[in-house]
Amino acid sequence: MNLSSIISVMQENLYTIFDKDELSTLAKDHRFIVRSTNRIEAIDFVELMTVQLLKNPFLSLSGMCDILKTINPNTDISRQGLQQRINSSGAVDFMYAVFVDCLSQAVKNVFDITPPQLLTPFRRILLQDSTQIKLNGVLSDAFCGCGGSGGKAALKLHLVYDYRRHQISEVLQTNATTSETEIGKALVEKILPDDLVMRDLGYFCLEQLTKIDEKQAFFLSRLPSSVGVYLSNAPEACEINIVDYIQTHFPHQAIIEINVYLGKEKFPVRLIAYRLPEEIVNQRRRRAYQAARKKSRTPKKEYLQWLSFSFYITNVPLKIWTTDVIGTIYRLRWQIELIFKQWKSLLKIDFLSGKSPYRIECFLYGRLICICLVSLIYGVVWWYSWLKFDREVSSDKLIKWLLRNNRMAKLMQPQGFPSLFNQLIQQINQLLKDKRKRKTTYQSLIDKQTFNENFSLDTYEVLKKVA
Repeated sequence: MNLSSIISVMQENLYTIFDKDELSTLAKDHRFIVRSTNRIEAIDFVELMTVQLLKNPFLSLSGMCDILKTINPNTDISRQGLQQRINSSGAVDFMYAVFVDCLSQAVKNVFDITPPQLLTPFRRILLQDSTQIKLNGVLSDAFCGCGGSGGKAALKLHLVYDYRRHQISEVLQTNATTSETEIGKALVEKILPDDLVMRDLGYFCLEQLTKIDEKQAFFLSRLPSSVGVYLSNAPEACEINIVDYIQTHFPHQAIIEINVYLGKEKFPVRLIAYRLPEEIVNQRRRRAYQAARKKSRTPKKEYLQWLSFSFYITNVPLKIWTTDVIGTIYRLRWQIELIFKQWKSLLKIDFLSGKSPYRIECFLYGRLICICLVSLIYGVVWWYSWLKFDREVSSDKLIKWLLRNNRMAKLMQPQGFPSLFNQLIQQINQLLKDKRKRKTTYQSLIDKQTFNENFSLDTYEVLKKVA
């Protein structure tokens, strides 16, 4: 599909989301609008909850009324009237419905990116992670927090990101107390053959890895130190200390691969261990001591020895991934950390002020609609920049470009989308990632860079959360 066809499809997608009459119908279906003489238009409310509050997350109710009057001079609603509207289940249901529509359009596959050779065998490359957002403590009944530094009230956003298409695949909101393994189980049910799943240790579950394997899909994960490792699947096989085993049998090797079996289920996997440089091991151990001191504990000797290595497990065959590139591929998972950082710093996802659960959810779905719009644009722009310039577009620069000159609001006016997108293409040189000595993750995959290649403290900054 050429660029003009893609623009046309995206314009139709935006029409589907932001058609004035369709939004009015949707608002009536969810009882946000009840009377025909309503004092506020559905599309104006959506713009207020999205791009207008994105500009000023702490906008007062009076300020919101002023904005609504600016958007549509026919709007006639008081501060108290707007407060009643926002603090209602109808408003939440309506905003959620718009978000669902927006997400459904954002995940549509309207183009195809040819990935690096290391990723071509996979239908989708699914990265999963979560981030927590603190809320006002009075909301603890509606949004139960974990307490302590996590706060009395908080919510958690779970993201599934398809790296192959550089687009959001799924976003889910839960209480902060909802476990990652519970959410990870839901993703496993949707896995298709030849998918590749990468998640951090919070989602680790041998039962889920087994199901992924049974579905003829693939996984790449770090290995928790608490999981039993066996060299045989025989009933009488004994658990081994993998660090001692490596130190005894591979004392001088930087990269080690062993076929092992995990847990009581004796689940077969490839285990890859990378021996880390001394300066990085020391940094990991210092962090382990710091974390233990907060809990008035002392790290166990076995765990400190464990930190001398980075351990990964996968069911991807050796003929597809050689031993030395596994660690490089896992760096893809950190892309989702960058996404969360941008959501918070640029798209204000964690600026959810208020004491009403309805208000918080309205604001949240407004932010998520903005995020879906960015995702819709980013995937196409990334594809075009790589095709045209053999360089990656910077998501950070793209978001800042969309936030300037009221361009996010223009996305809600589909008739003007082609001219806006053409303007974006004309200025795309300004949005490319800066050239630098260190390779990007994508470039490392293309070059099949080994895990230990150019290993330094700079590289460690990418991997620092491994500890």
